Amino acid sequence: MKFSEKWLREWVDPPVSTDELVEQLTMAGLEVDAVEPAGAGLESLLVGEVVAVDKHPDADKLRVCSVLAGKEPPLQIVCGAPNVSVGGKYPLAPVGYFPPTGSWSPFSLNPSPSMCTKTLYPLGTVPRTRQYQVTRKL
Repeated sequence: MKFSEKWLREWVDPPVSTDELVEQLTMAGLEVDAVEPAGAGLESLLVGEVVAVDKHPDADKLRVCSVLAGKEPPLQIVCGAPNVSVGGKYPLAPVGYFPPTGSWSPFSLNPSPSMCTKTLYPLGTVPRTRQYQVTRKL
């Protein structure tokens, strides 16, 4: 069974370090297989709040979103999600971010089709980093 140390300390909070807590659990007969940091490698992900949503001028299924991500002015992000809404908070990967290996277990990360890149150039957008398509495995 996996559980977080934070959850355990909500119920019982002995004044000991993580290593000492693992030792105490083991000596009590509860085998601890591993201690793994939660969210390792995801520190640079941001939470962006959508402040405006407009229709894309050249595409029916795309929206242009203004997103506050702790930077001024708001970022302009083209989004294909039909359920994006003003006031919504969504994960935001900044330019240059690449997820750590193994952190996307229910997803596959594949290079974006060349058709996406060919679509961006006529719109005046030049990709500065690699583009990826995240597909959820069902």
